[in-house]
Amino acid sequence: SVNGDGTVGSDGSSSGDAGQIEGPSMRHFAIVEFPGRVGTVREREKFLSDRSIFPIWYAPGEHLLVRDLVQSLARVARDLR
Repeated sequence: SVNGDGTVGSDGSSSGDAGQIEGPSMRHFAIVEFPGRVGTVREREKFLSDRSIFPIWYAPGEHLLVRDLVQSLARVARDLR
């Protein structure tokens, strides 16, 4: 989560980083619900950008889209093995 609930802290630190691959070519993404208000969008983008995270926005309330996206990515990753 990128809401400061423990996975990504408000200071930008993250929990559970042991063993993760990092480097200049590593990109981090977050699938996040579009907040709707322009000011809020800018705040969220800044929060994420400051932590080198690129947001993938989805429509408010359309949480099943996240499931579909993750399932699709999992299939692609499985096929690449």
